[in-house]
Amino acid sequence: MKNIIILAITLITIGCGTTPLKYKIPEEPTKIITEESIIYDNDSTDEPVKLIVSIAPNYPTTQYKNLVTGNVEMSIIINEFGSVIDVKVLNSNPKGVFDREAIRAISKWKYKPAYNNKTAVIVKMKQNIIFELE
Repeated sequence: MKNIIILAITLITIGCGTTPLKYKIPEEPTKIITEESIIYDNDSTDEPVKLIVSIAPNYPTTQYKNLVTGNVEMSIIINEFGSVIDVKVLNSNPKGVFDREAIRAISKWKYKPAYNNKTAVIVKMKQNIIFELE
């Protein structure tokens, strides 16, 4: 009986140690852009980014009720995993009215990363979001 218990414990221990794990998708590391970071212009890469997921911005209620339209031009940085990691407003019309919502939406966009020499790279590009009523 004692041998059976030892054998069972041994098999369980060995089994736990050698059981193949399911594939684990690595988490995207948080990348901090430094002065040493190489950031390519999206148009100068071998394969520019491709938009996969876009989140539509919400139309601010006051502007919607008052029939205000406009646009926000932004500079964005996309990391080698396809995530937007930096957004700066370059120009907006009317100034400051739609900025917050445009930044919120574009920060959630996902891209197929850009590639240079078959390696995923960090890129910058401009993006314009237009707020118009139908």
